[in-house]
Amino acid sequence: MGRRTVVWTVRNSAYPFEGRRVMNYDSVYFDSVDLQLFRSHQQGRRCRFKVRIRTYADSGARFVEVKTKSGRGETVKHRMPYPDGPRTALDESAADFVQSVIREQYATTAPPLHAMLDSVYHRATLVDPAAGERLTCDVDLRWSTSDGDFVVGPDRVLLESKTTNRGRVDGILAAWGIRPLSMSKYPIGTALLRPELAANRWNRLLRREFGWQRAVLRGTR
Repeated sequence: MGRRTVVWTVRNSAYPFEGRRVMNYDSVYFDSVDLQLFRSHQQGRRCRFKVRIRTYADSGARFVEVKTKSGRGETVKHRMPYPDGPRTALDESAADFVQSVIREQYATTAPPLHAMLDSVYHRATLVDPAAGERLTCDVDLRWSTSDGDFVVGPDRVLLESKTTNRGRVDGILAAWGIRPLSMSKYPIGTALLRPELAANRWNRLLRREFGWQRAVLRGTR
């Protein structure tokens, strides 16, 4: 979708939060040293999960979030308030929360986790309360590592329909020729910053949206 169309829509329809229509998001993703969580996504395993600390920069709210897959393949988000916790580390209470979720969902334990990727972007959310529909619009994506490497997303708007069933907005997007694609910020950012990793599952997306010119997009602070 063109940025001009989205900007107009957001200005006229986005749900305001304390007078703001576009919010700043900061998500720090965690993985094992050998990237077990990334590899489980790359291999399409059913029992996969993501762990992150999400900070809403404008309000200062912070949560530890664990995203799992249900038996039906649906994504389930578990979250714990983390107002006083560090932005890039899981303290004891956060680590216990993560382990409790993984034990409950998969009857196993998570490996030792470390901060691996920081993802920041701007988001506007369009809401239709009557229809129970919600559409998020993300722009200015940027991924970075603690080593100083970073990559910026393409000049695109990432739309995500947050509707249980096919809603009106899905029909509108389809009529405009906008087809859904599978994309997760953590594995995509990791694949872009770690060219030595296999990323077969996202090769087509990376070639089309990023030009597969990862060496050009990458930089150092």
